[in-house]
Amino acid sequence: MRQRVPLILAVACLGAAGAVYAGGSTKVQICHIPPGNPENFHTITISEKAFSAHLAHGDLGESCDAACATLCDDDDVCTIDDTGDCEQQGCPIIPELVDCDDGNECTENSCDPIDGCVNTPLAGEFCDDGEFCTGNDTCDALGACEGDPIADCCLSDADCSQNPCDRATCDLDTSRCVESPVVCDPPDLCTISECAPDSGVCVHTDIVCPEGETCNPSTGECVATSNVLYGDLNQDGVFSQLDLDLLMNMIFWPPPNLPQPGTLAFLVTDVNGDGVLDLDDLLLFMQHLDGDISVFPVETT
Repeated sequence: MRQRVPLILAVACLGAAGAVYAGGSTKVQICHIPPGNPENFHTITISEKAFSAHLAHGDLGESCDAACATLCDDDDVCTIDDTGDCEQQGCPIIPELVDCDDGNECTENSCDPIDGCVNTPLAGEFCDDGEFCTGNDTCDALGACEGDPIADCCLSDADCSQNPCDRATCDLDTSRCVESPVVCDPPDLCTISECAPDSGVCVHTDIVCPEGETCNPSTGECVATSNVLYGDLNQDGVFSQLDLDLLMNMIFWPPPNLPQPGTLAFLVTDVNGDGVLDLDDLLLFMQHLDGDISVFPVETT
């Protein structure tokens, strides 16, 4: 605890020792400690001229109540010596203990008479980290309470996936994230459809086949163009009236997803190989079904 005030320091701080003026003479308050009876300390007022002499034989350069920390020092930092009223009440027989509680459930609080408060981590003990979306809370080696995150736990939509393709929201009744993913259906097996994570919009990409091959929309496989059966629009392996009906609908009532150049659907439909789906192709279809021609003018490329 606090040591007695050194003489030179006490003199320097004389102005703070409760100096008063009486008849032109400066008076100061000191704590007088009677020799042989130190427990009978009491505050007295003396002339400034006698100040140094009193300090020399053990008096303190302040009132006794201001010096309780020194007067009542029991050499134990775990007790409160500075009561502020020791002149009237005397030094406590059973001093009040220093409060070492750090408010942390993950530490064991104790006090060492020399070193003072000691807060020892309770590693492995159960605790509560105060977080709703964690579980199995335990104290770590540093005295902190840590919990394991609970999967899909949420308090708001911000706690859920921010990928727009997941369309995730927080169900406040269950505190769980609920996802309704964007479904991207490809128009055929020759198209790869995926949701773009930056926009949440479906992006459709055609399958690219090696040179000399085209993608079969019925199977999604790349096939050699030399093996293509021209006119087989429905890919059933037979050229028939069904294929003619499909072509008529395609020309007179164009669907939104017309076959595009470079695809197998376009290749088998463009039977004259001029790069356009039109009435010329329809005429060749009819001639072939009527037996006027045995093969299309363009069978392979």
